Amino acid sequence: MANKAQKTASIESFRKLAKASSVTVVAEYKGLNVEKLTTLRRSLKNHGGSFSVYKNTLAKIGTESTITNPLAPEIKGQVGYVFSEENPLGVIKAVVDYSKENPLFKIKAGVFDGQKVSHQELIELSKVPDRKVLYGQLLGLLQAPLSNLVGGLQQILRKPMYALEERKKQLEG
Repeated sequence: MANKAQKTASIESFRKLAKASSVTVVAEYKGLNVEKLTTLRRSLKNHGGSFSVYKNTLAKIGTESTITNPLAPEIKGQVGYVFSEENPLGVIKAVVDYSKENPLFKIKAGVFDGQKVSHQELIELSKVPDRKVLYGQLLGLLQAPLSNLVGGLQQILRKPMYALEERKKQLEG
């Protein structure tokens, strides 16, 4: 049994993670062994997230003064918490992919940028490309008009050259 100082430290740890995170997900992990949870933790770490387990009563207390307050009704049973500060879409995608591979891992709900989101909404968010892909698409969109302009200017410069070459062939032949 944890003493009052340990419980307070656990609550503060939860609050600190919840306040710093742009996404928090509550998921039931009943029936998963340590090996599978380790796989989840590694996957989340690669995407800038983490998976933590707290006692339900302490987690409910921890949600009281944070944006994760709407998740309090979901804190029932054997649940864990996914937090992410850096790459929320990448972490959501990793969690959703993991839940597809492991049916015992059930996503209950989450908070994304202060809004409570359901399991289905998290699945939809997982389909959005992450930040690096979006930056690449944006750069491609910005680059396309410039590439078209350069191609058009090159074509304008080539036309007189082609005309001169045709005229040269006429004079020689």
